[in-house]
Amino acid sequence: MTRYTWLLFDADGTLFDFQRAEAIALENTPRKMELVVPSSFTATYHQINNALWRRFEAGELRASDIRRERFRLLFEELDLAGDSLAFGEAFLDNLIQESTFLEGAQSLINQLKHHYHLALLTNGFASVQHARIARLRLGDLFNPVIVSEEVGVAKPDPAIFDIALKEMGLPDKAEVLMIGDSLSSDIRGGSNAGIDTCWFNPLSSVNETDVTPTYEICLLSDLPALLATEE
Repeated sequence: MTRYTWLLFDADGTLFDFQRAEAIALENTPRKMELVVPSSFTATYHQINNALWRRFEAGELRASDIRRERFRLLFEELDLAGDSLAFGEAFLDNLIQESTFLEGAQSLINQLKHHYHLALLTNGFASVQHARIARLRLGDLFNPVIVSEEVGVAKPDPAIFDIALKEMGLPDKAEVLMIGDSLSSDIRGGSNAGIDTCWFNPLSSVNETDVTPTYEICLLSDLPALLATEE
């Protein structure tokens, strides 16, 4: 009998090619908004955005704070004129339109859906995540879909895993595997919740944290073989 009956997936950077979509949105949005930006625009955005998401994971900010503040702070830092809130919403629209699967993700899901229950656990903005899930036609494949903004708690807080487990029908934790690319949210959160974890590490990055995943893969296509060894 298969050890795991439930696979709990992260979305961005695990199934969705977030980096590609974000890069295109950061390039297209200024042009569509007719805003001239300096060469430091993207790098400065990442500094501000990453800092805000770290505070979000620490429970210091809400998702709505990030949505409101990141481009306001960016415009302020770079002395840009214009409506930063409207720019931020246009950016999210572009992000949705550019959303695609990571290489191998779609075929992986189609393979796993016949053998496992699939659930999605994401820290993104609710409206954006649901729009992307609909765009990629994942709504019928993942049940439940847990978005941090909707439940009021985010990874790595074990409470969001408790919510997910309840929505999943309270399976034995030993039968659940969390798969994600973030050591700080997916792997730390799963570990804190008493769930086995699989770190998706496509760049073969060195783990310099105190978080120890149960498994590690560099390719999504490696997951079925890993699961087969746990039968």
